Amino acid sequence: ARLFFTHPDRALLRRLADQRLAVLRDYDAQHHAQLTETLHQYLLAGGSLQATAEATFTHRNTANYRVHKIKELTNCELQSAEERFAFLLAYEIDAYLNLSSKSQP
Repeated sequence: ARLFFTHPDRALLRRLADQRLAVLRDYDAQHHAQLTETLHQYLLAGGSLQATAEATFTHRNTANYRVHKIKELTNCELQSAEERFAFLLAYEIDAYLNLSSKSQP
């Protein structure tokens, strides 16, 4: 998080986050889905479908379907640490930018 605070180019940070999350947000907006939040919870749960289902208040089969759809849309299997880290970093950047934009007058 310290890197975000010191980086002067917020547009670059936004592009980094959007590279990973934009396809999911677009799908969510078009289909009234919740793939963006499902992926976040899936990553935080260490890939546990049961924990993801509980965190998103859905059935395990729904979480499983969403994760498969996420993999299809992002063309990532979410198996490697690099892939998972890139998505988690995108979520952290996004949260930082959203928080910092709300605190600016």
